[in-house]
Amino acid sequence: MYDTNMNSKRGIIYCRVSSIEQVDGTSLESQERMCREYSERQGIDVIDVFVDRGESAKTADRPQFLKAIAMCAQKNNKIDSLVVYKLDRFARNQSDHVTVQAKLKQYGTQLRSVTEPIDDTPMGKMMEGVLSTFAEFDNNIRTERSTGGMKERLKQGMWVWGAPLGYQRLEKAGIMVPNDQAHYIRLAFKEYAKGTYTYKTLSNFLYTKGFRSKADKQIQFQTIQKMLKNPLYAGRIIKPEWGIDVLGQHEPIISESLFAQCQSAGRKHKPFKQVLKNPNFPLRKLVVCDWCKQPLTGSYSTGRSGKKHAYYHHHKQNCTHALSIKKQELEDSFVSFLEEINPTLEFADAFKAVCMDIYKEKNQETQKQNEKVAQDLPKLLAKKKTIYDNFEEGIYTKDDFLERKKAVEDSIYTAQSQVVIPDTSEKEFEAALDYCMTIATNTPKTWVELEKQPDIRSRFQNFIIEGNLEYGSKDGFGTATLSPIYSVYQEYVAGDSSLVIPRRIELRFHG
Repeated sequence: MYDTNMNSKRGIIYCRVSSIEQVDGTSLESQERMCREYSERQGIDVIDVFVDRGESAKTADRPQFLKAIAMCAQKNNKIDSLVVYKLDRFARNQSDHVTVQAKLKQYGTQLRSVTEPIDDTPMGKMMEGVLSTFAEFDNNIRTERSTGGMKERLKQGMWVWGAPLGYQRLEKAGIMVPNDQAHYIRLAFKEYAKGTYTYKTLSNFLYTKGFRSKADKQIQFQTIQKMLKNPLYAGRIIKPEWGIDVLGQHEPIISESLFAQCQSAGRKHKPFKQVLKNPNFPLRKLVVCDWCKQPLTGSYSTGRSGKKHAYYHHHKQNCTHALSIKKQELEDSFVSFLEEINPTLEFADAFKAVCMDIYKEKNQETQKQNEKVAQDLPKLLAKKKTIYDNFEEGIYTKDDFLERKKAVEDSIYTAQSQVVIPDTSEKEFEAALDYCMTIATNTPKTWVELEKQPDIRSRFQNFIIEGNLEYGSKDGFGTATLSPIYSVYQEYVAGDSSLVIPRRIELRFHG
């Protein structure tokens, strides 16, 4: 247990790189060093550092991140701050960001970013919301580009993922070729086509024949099941969700006719049906009864004429204020609610101006830091050359040379790691702000237009409202916990906002 009787703030640092290739680089060292320097300036006593090496931004794939959150959750630890180099190290998804941030607040821990102006002020919260949205937007763009490249290669007959059992690649990103396990794959298909084996008994049979995993263990029946349903072995690449069904460039291990036989042989398994959120009722589970706090669900009822009518209603009808409201009526009311909280263009101009001022201020600080490095680095490089010259002339012994060489190279590395290259130019940052403000100032219209994209609509609702939205048959929608951009706008309208409008914007408002 840590000593909790300290006067300084207690904090932990979290660092992450986005790929295995970065682990041996300078990213992690630079992140930790800058986080420590920031913590020292802020009077934060760093008691632990958590590092995920080469993991993705998905929470479930980051064991050290989960340990850091768990440490904050322990009351005895009293963690005041969780310090990250940048918000996209924390999460690349707006929904995940909001969820984990809410947990940190519950634990009494403040999220701090070394490179971004976020804090507990309304303006700081607004910046955090926008920056986390930018992180998700950037991640979506990267994913879209990556997916586009994968689709194109698949259409050309190239399998872009790891080679399955029975195949290998002789060179990176090359065409798959059958390996020494291919004959076991062929045997598995032939035996299963007879209709006498289950997946489990086939797994046992193949084990007796010598079929093993890389760890020299029996191949589990779940793997056998996936293998027998994989058209790659018949030479075809099929991705129905992307509309792809092509002949692969790799050599097939079995014939297409044998593969087809196996799809109708053996035990019949009841297909798994995934239960998805009903896209016809987008407010389902978002809206709750203002009396019992139970979420509303949605369904259809059939009238006497046989016509179906859509309603939102309670899960439990024992509530004394049980609701049953027509789908269109509730959704029209929701659109009216969105119109009430929709930020105006004037607010968007003010917010954008403030964000641009902060961006320019941060850029000026970065430029000063880079200029200092630019002055120091030539001196260090000249010093390194002198050390080499002195060694060649015999002035230094080998041990002296190695010691001095290491010292100057460490200084060069430290200087180079202090150079900050902006992720976005001022023009790109302004374009991103314009994009976000266009969405925010057209909230009702955007929600309506997302009718045919239920997944995105659901995420958009979560971006607008944190938690649930209460509804009563008499009073309509109640007060909701809104995300930063909308809550700051409410304060702005009420005159309680800390959003300071630059002078040039004030003149345009009142001129």
